[in-house]
Amino acid sequence: MTVIVDLPAVRPARLAARLGADDIREHVRALHDLVRGARAEALPRGVRLVLERDVAAVARLADVVRAEADGFPFWSFRLLADPPACWLEVTGTGRAGELARTVFGGLAE
Repeated sequence: MTVIVDLPAVRPARLAARLGADDIREHVRALHDLVRGARAEALPRGVRLVLERDVAAVARLADVVRAEADGFPFWSFRLLADPPACWLEVTGTGRAGELARTVFGGLAE
């Protein structure tokens, strides 16, 4: 298994308290097609999306995840892969973790 992206949160989770899940869903729309068909697993502080993707799809996903991390600095993003297996973990503390489960768990559907 290789860690492709490991971007820890760089801003306090309290910033997430001002945001609603619907607001964030609009901004993470770029991820929707890349994670379609994923299985969501709840983590204590967020969510893990379990996927099967080829190397090219993992690279595209990594690019989008890096961009999302810039926009949402209260979340930590980890992308791990052993193609075709791939895992995207999005975590945060407090409200940020709850939002991660709601927003990213919903993308998997």
